[in-house]
Amino acid sequence: NMQGGIRSTMMKMNAITELLETQNVKVVGRYANNYNAKEPQPYRSASVADDYKPYELVTAMTIFKKYGHGEKLLEYFRDASDDSFEKKLAEAIKLAAASIQLCDVDGFDVAIETIREIDKIYDESKASPTLKIIYQDIKSDYKSILEAEHKYVAQIRWCLEKGFLQQAMTILESKMPDEYVRSGIVYFCNNEEEKENVIKELEKIYSKKFVDNNKETKDAYMLKNVNHFLVSNLKRIFLTNDNRYEDFKSIPLYLGEDDPSLQQSFQDRVYKSIGWYLSIKKIRNEMNHAQSINNNDGFFKYMQNMQSKNYFNFQNNKKRKTSKDVEKDIYNYLKNWEKLAKQVPKEVKEKVVDIS
Repeated sequence: NMQGGIRSTMMKMNAITELLETQNVKVVGRYANNYNAKEPQPYRSASVADDYKPYELVTAMTIFKKYGHGEKLLEYFRDASDDSFEKKLAEAIKLAAASIQLCDVDGFDVAIETIREIDKIYDESKASPTLKIIYQDIKSDYKSILEAEHKYVAQIRWCLEKGFLQQAMTILESKMPDEYVRSGIVYFCNNEEEKENVIKELEKIYSKKFVDNNKETKDAYMLKNVNHFLVSNLKRIFLTNDNRYEDFKSIPLYLGEDDPSLQQSFQDRVYKSIGWYLSIKKIRNEMNHAQSINNNDGFFKYMQNMQSKNYFNFQNNKKRKTSKDVEKDIYNYLKNWEKLAKQVPKEVKEKVVDIS
């Protein structure tokens, strides 16, 4: 029975205190008057904080499930010791949320690995009743990442499900080249002996072509992330006669050649997939550097209206994609990428040596 009396009052008071907290009013205690005629002192006030704790937990879990934030969980377990399982778990969730908000991909990686290690020491027989209620729910939220064969693909999907489109695009842009290489779709080294030669060839290219007057050029900076550089420039290196990339042809490229059953069609789909990756990367950069054209009397509008001059850069009125369009595009890209990855035989994947 949830109707009437103390039950209704308690629910209303809890709603009021929750609203107060959104206005930075800290609730330090909740009390209720009690009356018992048989007691020597029939009137007394007693703390009812424990009666309200379940509401705090519901709020904390709602925020976690919707946005991946751990601050409220940490607040809920504030009385637990610093080395308790609950505190460690909440701290890891908080780190994951903070990292993803800052688009700190490596920080998010560290937080996920921390959660993985915490999961290994979880002992249900020693867990508090509250932890038993929420732990499996928390674990299931990260399950797709913790159990993924391709962790960055899973992280991108996780971000999309939470509504973190910008973060999903950041992970896609910075980490999908690693997935192309580590999955065996396209790679540049398949044994340890070859690894040393490839690294030396890259060093030659770096020092010869990419350093100008002892100052690091943009291309030299990009080359430090080998997987990203080679995947992003794959077509320029191997399908064009661009002299800037001629020296890269001395580096072996493995792109389906190890398995005759894959052949040319597979290679064509790899180039198409990388082209798709680059198009999403371009959209991300456009979103990061959106141009304001609100000033109808300004230079931008003036140049756009100069039709007779045919200023190319100012005539590009291409319609910008909506966030839903971009989201759908990313989901479809990932689905296509996974089909490619599944085609790579296990023995090919096992030979890949990541030179990054």
